[in-house]
Amino acid sequence: MNRLVVSVALCCILIGAFATAHAKETWNKTLLDTARGVSYLSATEKDVVFEINKLRSAPGRYADLYLVPKKGNYSGKLYRRLGQVDILTVEGVRALEECISQLKKSKAINPLFPSRGLSRAAKDHATDQAETGGIGHTGKDGSSAEVRMNRYGKWEKVSGENISYGHNLVQEIVFQMLVDDGVSSRGHRRSLMHPAFRFIGLATGSHPKYDYLCVVNFAGEYRENNS
Repeated sequence: MNRLVVSVALCCILIGAFATAHAKETWNKTLLDTARGVSYLSATEKDVVFEINKLRSAPGRYADLYLVPKKGNYSGKLYRRLGQVDILTVEGVRALEECISQLKKSKAINPLFPSRGLSRAAKDHATDQAETGGIGHTGKDGSSAEVRMNRYGKWEKVSGENISYGHNLVQEIVFQMLVDDGVSSRGHRRSLMHPAFRFIGLATGSHPKYDYLCVVNFAGEYRENNS
């Protein structure tokens, strides 16, 4: 009888904990899942937009839910990924802790809306690097991110480009850009959290050296070409 009571009590505790955790992870999809209805992005690409908008809508909450638990993934400078190849980082857990601290001080900012032109520009670069195995922001034709964006429209006010290498899971793609290990300027993090950005375009693809890549373009304003 006592064993039954203990088992039932434990079951209730676990159910309660699961319900609490599930409640904490509830996000306003109507407001934040801005890319879900577009036809030119893959399911993964749409999920990346949603993930970035979750981050921008509640930076401190996002840090508590998704970044703080990752502290335990570090062993020295080794970042361990369940079921995937471990990554040797430059800074170890220090970069993550700095990121968490910054996000907890950050205010909510506007969500991003998908752009076909920005996504086509990102696709150009992803296709280039899938063929050449290159990294960085310069295309094989010498183009910059801004030049590629202007092929399909016109960016205004501010623009930026982030690239993730080696990740195919949505949260890991955003995690890599957000923590920005080894990048002293934290430029990828600043782009994710830049309040002047309003539009986003992206493309995922393969990479001959790092297996996966995800190119993300941002703009403050973007006027699409009619064609």
